[in-house]
Amino acid sequence: QTFDQVYKKNMFAQWADFTKLSKPVIAAVDGYCLGGGCELAMMCDFILASDRAKFGQPEINLGVIPGAGGTQRLLRSIGKSKAMKMILTGELISAQQACDAGLVADIYESDQLVEEACKIARVIASKGGISVRMAKEAVNAAEELS
Repeated sequence: QTFDQVYKKNMFAQWADFTKLSKPVIAAVDGYCLGGGCELAMMCDFILASDRAKFGQPEINLGVIPGAGGTQRLLRSIGKSKAMKMILTGELISAQQACDAGLVADIYESDQLVEEACKIARVIASKGGISVRMAKEAVNAAEELS
């Protein structure tokens, strides 16, 4: 399909449903997280990364722009200046740069990433289900207002 066809169909509209899940969703990124993959990771409640992860929105190199909310989510995560630079240049950033900018919550060694993500998930699962859901809703609502 051409970009025009995809845009007219609003092909990625259903991706937004992912953000409406009531349970917390953790992204564990180990490697390249580019374009739609980066957009999907940003739809999660937070991102954990390995020390070898790379993030980017390289769509500009193909003559298109991020199509699944990448422009808005990246801006909210790292601010206008850094988001604009990444989106307009197509440059990739390291896990450390992503963490320093606020895109990534924590960085782990590659062989520890999934284990650490599971540990965090167990901590969250040990909390009261209603309070976790309410906290997630409150944070997401606050983000929408800002």
